[in-house]
Amino acid sequence: MKLAKEKRAADVLFSGANFNTATSTAQFGAKFNAAGSTPLTYLDELKDVVFENAHGITPDSLILGRGLFRSLARSPELRGFFQSGTSGVASGNLILKDEAVINTLRDILGIPNIFVGQARQDTAAAGATSNESYIWTDDTLFMGILRGSDAVQSRSGVSVGPIAAANMVFKDIVAGQYDELDLTRRNVWADESHLFKVVDGDLGFVLTDCL
Repeated sequence: MKLAKEKRAADVLFSGANFNTATSTAQFGAKFNAAGSTPLTYLDELKDVVFENAHGITPDSLILGRGLFRSLARSPELRGFFQSGTSGVASGNLILKDEAVINTLRDILGIPNIFVGQARQDTAAAGATSNESYIWTDDTLFMGILRGSDAVQSRSGVSVGPIAAANMVFKDIVAGQYDELDLTRRNVWADESHLFKVVDGDLGFVLTDCL
């Protein structure tokens, strides 16, 4: 159920139909892993784009597909940031660890909430050959406002801060079990009621085809 819930979140946040969107090549003239590309600069420029689209609200959340995230760890621009600094994390031209990549992005971009979509889901029927795939598109990212700000706006009778999307929770996950009357079988059940809802499409940006 948690994987299914994460898939619903990914379907909302990684959908260009819900937010401003572009391919990496159309936006920056290159993909993040292309020779000579500067992905850190691309992300900084995208932050300005989101800021302008959001009427002056700075993005506070960045979600990266795992393939894109790992390509950043191998990016000469990010590795060079450490080599030219005093931390020595990437001395010797080493590939950056996940934590180092996240800390670098957080420090340089000033975006506090950085997440990596790396969950995988098996969509095959029970007993069939496994068919695993990433829940979050591997070469896509979302940047936007998900934590809100001090100002409040009302949409359809619900008052929330300016955010790109919200999780409207009607009932948290509850679970239980019961036995058949002949005591030959035990049934386990779980139930949850919520809705991932786009609030303002101008407060988010989906960048696709980054690799």
